[in-house]
Amino acid sequence: MDARDEARLALDRLPSRFPTDGDAPKRSAWGSIAVGTLSIGLIAALAVFWQTGKPGPLVASAATPSALSVEEIDRTIEQGRTLIADGTPEQAVPLLEQLVDVVPTDRDSRVALGQAYLAAGRDDQAYQQFAQTLRDGPPDAQLQFAAGTLASKLGQPRVAIGHLRTAHDADPSNPDYALFLGQAELKEGRLDQARAALVRSTHARPEDARAWGMLAEIALRENRPEMALQHVGRARHHDPENDAWKIIQARSLKRRGEAAQATAVLGTLSDQAKLSKPVVRLAGECFGMLKRPDQAAALYRLASDAKPKDGELAFEAAVWLDKADQRPIALTYAKRAFEADHPSAEALVEKLSDQREFKAQPRPAG
Repeated sequence: MDARDEARLALDRLPSRFPTDGDAPKRSAWGSIAVGTLSIGLIAALAVFWQTGKPGPLVASAATPSALSVEEIDRTIEQGRTLIADGTPEQAVPLLEQLVDVVPTDRDSRVALGQAYLAAGRDDQAYQQFAQTLRDGPPDAQLQFAAGTLASKLGQPRVAIGHLRTAHDADPSNPDYALFLGQAELKEGRLDQARAALVRSTHARPEDARAWGMLAEIALRENRPEMALQHVGRARHHDPENDAWKIIQARSLKRRGEAAQATAVLGTLSDQAKLSKPVVRLAGECFGMLKRPDQAAALYRLASDAKPKDGELAFEAAVWLDKADQRPIALTYAKRAFEADHPSAEALVEKLSDQREFKAQPRPAG
């Protein structure tokens, strides 16, 4: 589940209407924010309602916040959410933008507009709406969580940590808040803070492999492979086929000097993961420890052939092939690296070959 999905899930759990100081009527059942969990029948009913019962367009210059009743605001919000549920969020955006212009202090309207932006892939604008809602009103843990996951996706880790910590402080027992706070802290290299949050997550939801996997990563960064293996063992117990946990397990085994066991774990990865650059490098290091350069070279050849324009893979394949005493083939991959403009490829070609005419060729453009 990515950050956008987590933000949507957080929004799905929001109350039907934010509390107000007045005695405004409660939003009806139609006001559920959980668009993603609407039944097919309810979506169909709302679609019919949109076709037959929609009011005329709102005009900001002709109305003030007091000019619209709660029922009118609710009805417009539900129309926007129906469009989102129908897969046409771009049609919901102008309707809800106009509503926010008319009632800029209504929190539900801003959240609905943020949902429309989110569904339309306009994450930055979605975040701005959620952040404005939080600035204008009392704190709400679910909305803080949604804003935090979006900020993380937008590459604003410090902002994300602020939102996620606020959500966690408001509800320390929620394992999602602790989990994602720990993840954000880990991304920033704040290992002590990340560990504290992730431990709280494991206490609240011990079956969640993600928290155990991240605790294993922290232990590895602290050069504690035995502890890493304990944590990743729990992650694999709950999620045995996840490539991420297998890779952490293999790294931990390699760190302990158990290269053969590490390669055995790497051998169980999916085909796509096996040929990813980090895994190929990890396996190469293990084969090197086992003094089996031919197997490292064979793996690098497969990875380079799958991505022939990747100069780094081609160069490293040539290096391993040279170590395996396969110089003619190594030269082929060195040339591939040269054609991909790898900065060290030319020197390697010179080392592997006396073909002066190759050296005289102009360097390829681009």
